[in-house]
Amino acid sequence: MQSRHSTLVLTDFEGHPSGLLHLPRLATIPTPQRETLRLRDVALPRSRCATCAPEDPVEGVLEGLSPGSGLPVLVCDGQHVAGVITATDIARVVQRHALRGSKKQ
Repeated sequence: MQSRHSTLVLTDFEGHPSGLLHLPRLATIPTPQRETLRLRDVALPRSRCATCAPEDPVEGVLEGLSPGSGLPVLVCDGQHVAGVITATDIARVVQRHALRGSKKQ
């Protein structure tokens, strides 16, 4: 629980991404179940994750999101994790863009 990230990538034994774990979801698990429940049972499996490649334009990625696989987006370079795009990341980009726009006026 020392991570500054709200979403973590789960990997399989070969190091390939297998899903995304949203840390606030863990708080909803009753304490007695936390001792026996596996993280993969709580995580969103990769098959249900929105994914993109590092070179994909963000606008296209966001437009391509479907209702069942919204944010976060798992960014994969082949079979390896390159990153995760969260709603907070998108909000930060929008804020920076707005600040840059206001400087030009």
